[in-house]
Amino acid sequence: MQCDSQTDTCQEPLRHHHHRFIDMPAEDDRLKVIETLRSCVADDPIRTLVHGMTALGLVEVTRKRLTPSLEEQLKKVLDT
Repeated sequence: MQCDSQTDTCQEPLRHHHHRFIDMPAEDDRLKVIETLRSCVADDPIRTLVHGMTALGLVEVTRKRLTPSLEEQLKKVLDT
């Protein structure tokens, strides 16, 4: 999935936006980032939630797990 934060459309890869989150002082800009991310994950078939930004400027995102956790997978392998 690709997003363009300038137009709020999914066109430009998200990974290229990482540098824009650093030291973003304007609350309006932070909210725009969050809303843009939310609109980009809205079509994701896996439930993905963008929770917001932490005090450190990190974006909190959760995604529904579809497979067992790594811990569960390792336990299963080690128990057999």
